[in-house]
Amino acid sequence: MVATPEELARSREQFAKMVQEIQLSVKAAGDQAGATAAQVEQLTKALTEIRQQQSALNLSIARASEGEHGESEEYVHVEPEHVKAFGGSFLKNDAGVVQLTAVKSHDSGEYYGLLDDPNPRDAAQRTLQAAVQRRGLVRRMLAQVNGMEERQVSTPRLDREVRRAIRAMPERVAKIFAASAGVGLEWLPTRTSPELEREVRSQSNLASIFPMQEHPGGTFQLPYISGQLQAFAESVPATDGAIANATASSVGTGQATVSVSTSTVHAYVHREATEDAIIAVLPQIYADIADALAFADDNCLINGHTAGTQDALASWNPRGRMATMGAGTTSQLRRFDGFRRLALAGGASSSANISASATLAGFMTIVRLLGIEQLVDNRGRSRIVILVNPEFFFSTMLGWSEFSSYQQLGALAALITGNLGLTGAGLPNQVGTLYGQFPVCLAYPITKDLNASGVFDNVTTTKTGMLAVDRMVVEQWMRPGATVESAVEIRNNTISVVGRKRNTFRVKRLGTGQYAAAYGYNLTP
Repeated sequence: MVATPEELARSREQFAKMVQEIQLSVKAAGDQAGATAAQVEQLTKALTEIRQQQSALNLSIARASEGEHGESEEYVHVEPEHVKAFGGSFLKNDAGVVQLTAVKSHDSGEYYGLLDDPNPRDAAQRTLQAAVQRRGLVRRMLAQVNGMEERQVSTPRLDREVRRAIRAMPERVAKIFAASAGVGLEWLPTRTSPELEREVRSQSNLASIFPMQEHPGGTFQLPYISGQLQAFAESVPATDGAIANATASSVGTGQATVSVSTSTVHAYVHREATEDAIIAVLPQIYADIADALAFADDNCLINGHTAGTQDALASWNPRGRMATMGAGTTSQLRRFDGFRRLALAGGASSSANISASATLAGFMTIVRLLGIEQLVDNRGRSRIVILVNPEFFFSTMLGWSEFSSYQQLGALAALITGNLGLTGAGLPNQVGTLYGQFPVCLAYPITKDLNASGVFDNVTTTKTGMLAVDRMVVEQWMRPGATVESAVEIRNNTISVVGRKRNTFRVKRLGTGQYAAAYGYNLTP
């Protein structure tokens, strides 16, 4: 919806009036002999909050008023003080103002800028972000190599790439950059990483199955209601005055704490580098960082244990990806409890030894450990995803008679109990369904080196397992702004490149007899 000038004026007048009233109240309280310091402080705090709301609302209205100019032009603002008030950066000249990086306020959320929005509005913005990010990383590296400030570094090739991207932007945005010296290049930040953030999200396999929430930062208190509301029949009064009150439902409330943790990836680039050499290695650096961060999420989702005592972590190297990781608190497996831990913690109610029934029936035994209301949603769609060890899938599941009985039942045999070996299925790494309902996905962090109890003890290393997970009760909380930073290591003549991502996974509150995951173990891959 496009805001009219009249609506903008009315909104600002209303907030101005509120600010004026609170200012008068503060002054009156200060002048009053009996006023306490607490009363003055309370009114002053209210004045600060209302000013923040005014700035945030002005920013939202300004964005809405730009809707008729094109998708990526929503970052063009008339009043840069609202961007500056909350820590964002902007480019301003006679041609106008454009917001470059995020505006962050505690009470009104986060408003991304043209260069750091992880969800670009069009292809031109995506291209500009990628060009600015490459230029920034190369300039930081060259500055460290040559011992100079970033603004002194010359990157003509990347400068040309950025200029081309700017010229492809909508006219109103391009004019603001063009009105600045050097096509606005000296105004571009060098520490934005929206491209990395997109790569981490898109490459993550298991993690992307679960819904994602944006974390506002810090320690977030998430309110909840325990119990369910109940409807009662309302009786018709027999006489006047005999009207009974409606029967009330009994529910409780509370707060859950959601705190994100940081995953870090560290790589080296040799210091004897030129602009062209660094540009050549950037794709590999980004690919490796994105892959490492994605595997860390998937690995912890399956194998995580905050206490670090479930598996012999000091000796474990899942899929050969944790060769330098021990059992200390820096282990990626100690960020949060994964599905194996959640299921084993429930004992026989949510885990079972299925070595004697490594069949479709045995798998369904594990699925039924979850609450009956967890199997499908109110539209009849599966809430469950079945995660299997890849080696077990290819060596055993593909040979199940339920999926190889064409000669007995004809072309429709697979429709009786399900199908495996699908291509182009709906979920990441999905290879089929069971009973036409429950998707089956390969989960690489379910390793084939576990013992008969479903854990890694570095003694018996010949078993594996499977998991049935209710994907509707697991959610990912992610803090926007994945970063890539670099610094010179003079000891070994290299540049350290560090990528960071802040997120966590949590299980929603469950009812009695409900579990987020059920675990079948002691399978032979």
